[in-house]
Amino acid sequence: MGFFKKLASFFSGGAGSGASTGDDGRTHWVYVRCNVCGEPIAIRVDLHNDLSPEWNDSSASGNDQPDYYSVHKTVIGRERCYKPIEVELVFSRSRQVESERAVGGTLLTADEYEKAKAEWEAKKSGRSSDSEHS
Repeated sequence: MGFFKKLASFFSGGAGSGASTGDDGRTHWVYVRCNVCGEPIAIRVDLHNDLSPEWNDSSASGNDQPDYYSVHKTVIGRERCYKPIEVELVFSRSRQVESERAVGGTLLTADEYEKAKAEWEAKKSGRSSDSEHS
């Protein structure tokens, strides 16, 4: 594998994306499949930089600590349809996932993502070998 492929794999979630939380404790991975074309996509959430603090009622408590955190990401796959997928996550004060939601895509577990990714790559290589023989 070339240097640029490794680099692209690292930034797209290919490197070490088998777990939903990174080994460093500051990364959470979300996996989705596009409802239009079926492409599996790994989404990296940095628990220190991507989370937005939210307060239920800031006027009553006067508390500096947020009640929860939220993240909203819009992702587009690399192949075919380029249909946007909206992903929303809610985290507790301790930065544990409380809810996940995807619009335009289906949420996957890490295992489902790995299987879908392998199937997607196999389908892709089948298409490219078909076009080479034509």
